[in-house]
Amino acid sequence: MQPIAPSKPAIQGMPATGAPGLTRARTCRGYDLKPQLLSAPYSPYARMVRVVAHELDLHSTIDIVPGDTWNVPARVKDANPLGKVPTLVVGGSLIVFDSRAICDYLCGLAIGQTLLPAQGGERAAVLTMQSLGTGLMDTMIERFLERWRPVDQQMPEVAERLRASAWRCYDYLERASPSFEERVDLGTIAVAVALSYVSFRFPKDDWTAGRPQLSAWYGRFSHRDSMLQTVLQDLVQPEPRPDALTNSPMDDRRDK
Repeated sequence: MQPIAPSKPAIQGMPATGAPGLTRARTCRGYDLKPQLLSAPYSPYARMVRVVAHELDLHSTIDIVPGDTWNVPARVKDANPLGKVPTLVVGGSLIVFDSRAICDYLCGLAIGQTLLPAQGGERAAVLTMQSLGTGLMDTMIERFLERWRPVDQQMPEVAERLRASAWRCYDYLERASPSFEERVDLGTIAVAVALSYVSFRFPKDDWTAGRPQLSAWYGRFSHRDSMLQTVLQDLVQPEPRPDALTNSPMDDRRDK
């Protein structure tokens, strides 16, 4: 499958600030220090932000600071009272969270960006598709946590409700995928990252089966450089323990 051709925004030069790692070839209005993205390698929300940064050609102006979302580092809690990633520490008093707010902020930095229309119905449609993508992430994380509960505490009705919600999303996206075409925006990015998370955590879902249009679109989109450079990675996963829910080393619910 051929990758979708990349489409970069026009980037203006950036004034020299003397901060290490900054270059003149990126656009970041108002940066005094290089921003830090507090992140986790297995967080789909953090991956969505990183993909957006790559598509806007801003990734080299941001330091990625990985962490463990269960043993939340003090720097995350200090920056974000929710103790969640991703959190973007821009410098001074400016700290941005959650993932959708960060994506919106980054779009405001790139000159000529095309990931988020400025206004009207087109903007609403992109943001709605982004909400669907992040909502699917929410659902899959809840399924993941339910699976980690001790067997005698698992609730089959909850698992089934979450599974049914995921299947409705897959079917909806199959119907919507012809409209994606070659689009690269906050909506299609969120959908692609959500589907990658499904495959990452629930490969047995096989969401591609019976959904040829969605599968073909995702196959092309997943070959974009922004996706290839931000692949989800896991920590070493131990066997579930009786108290796994409260001690899971990969508590994805601390993402957003």
